[in-house]
Amino acid sequence: MIVRAGTLPPDDATTELLKDVFDPRLSRIVCIAAVLEGEGFWASGIRSRMTKMRIAAGNAMAIRTQETVEEVATWLPEEHANRTGVKVSADELKAMLVASRALETLAGTS
Repeated sequence: MIVRAGTLPPDDATTELLKDVFDPRLSRIVCIAAVLEGEGFWASGIRSRMTKMRIAAGNAMAIRTQETVEEVATWLPEEHANRTGVKVSADELKAMLVASRALETLAGTS
């Protein structure tokens, strides 16, 4: 996922929904990588929330924050393959993330 600079943290209702995503008894997600497009106090707050989610998920899910799409493309494919046996191409993942961000920008949601 890509988290734009200044994005507000989830409200209480959204946080409750996210608990299901991070609950290994309910979710089949095994890896999450977040690119934080910001820095300072804002990014620190988002990282703190991600850390809390990682602790709640235990070892059932790998959660990592990154600063760039390239870092995600370097880390996620091997982690995903180790946890699922399914290979993800680093180049294809990077291209998809870059294209997704570009579409978001074109749509005026950035």
